[in-house]
Amino acid sequence: FDDGPDHIYTPQILDVLAKANVKATFFVVGHMVQKYPHIIRRIHYAGHDIANHTWAHYRLDEMSEHQIQLQMAETTKILDSVGVPMASYFRPPGGRYNNYVVMAAKDQNMKVVMWDVNAADYKKMDGSLPSTRTTVQRVISRVQPGSIILMHNSVVAVQALPKIIDQLKQDDYTIGKLAWN
Repeated sequence: FDDGPDHIYTPQILDVLAKANVKATFFVVGHMVQKYPHIIRRIHYAGHDIANHTWAHYRLDEMSEHQIQLQMAETTKILDSVGVPMASYFRPPGGRYNNYVVMAAKDQNMKVVMWDVNAADYKKMDGSLPSTRTTVQRVISRVQPGSIILMHNSVVAVQALPKIIDQLKQDDYTIGKLAWN
């Protein structure tokens, strides 16, 4: 789950995951952690992993090496200050990266992690939201063993997640936190 935590959808996602007994990895934005430290602690205490998704969700491929380093380091720092351990994973916002991003992650002992299935559970360019049905079908039709599914803290994710989990379990998939070597 990318772009959180937030005070509306993250708690609902956590409830869905708890009900299904599923653990996940949350790629969090530092300024949102600062705003909602109680929610980041809830994510941690529920047994999910927390990873770095920059401080402010800017396009890193348009930033200097120093700015990129700061975006990562400040998120790590705020997680430490609220007493929450961070998995050694980093996901660049929008999946946009360059050599500076890769080197900054390496310098900060993080592995860059992308995805192969995008739920596209966020607003479209015209401001509309995809349907729950479309989101579920998109994920189920593209998932394969070892897939990393990208979802967001969104109303569509909250609605689609129970159906996605149920179908993946029916199809004998194991769902869980990232295990990236």
